[in-house]
Amino acid sequence: MYYISPGFFVGVVAGGLFGFAIGFLLATLLKSGEGKEKEREKSRAERIFNQAISQKDRKRKAELLGKILEKYPNTTWADKALEEVIKMKKSEFKE
Repeated sequence: MYYISPGFFVGVVAGGLFGFAIGFLLATLLKSGEGKEKEREKSRAERIFNQAISQKDRKRKAELLGKILEKYPNTTWADKALEEVIKMKKSEFKE
């Protein structure tokens, strides 16, 4: 009959726990990096949107709003930019 030493059993358990801890930490670090990138994109889109709103020149305003729609399509800022473009087009028809 085979006998498994207690040292081997402790080593396997300790290795499993150590591997789990390292994997968990790496996943947490990588996930937080993605969140930071999303926040940077959000702040860039917000900055461009605010620039566009403050523009007097319609052409420049349209360019900035288009930039938001191209670079950040699945954000709330893209929705707001689209609303502004629609408002601009409606006001062109009224004039």
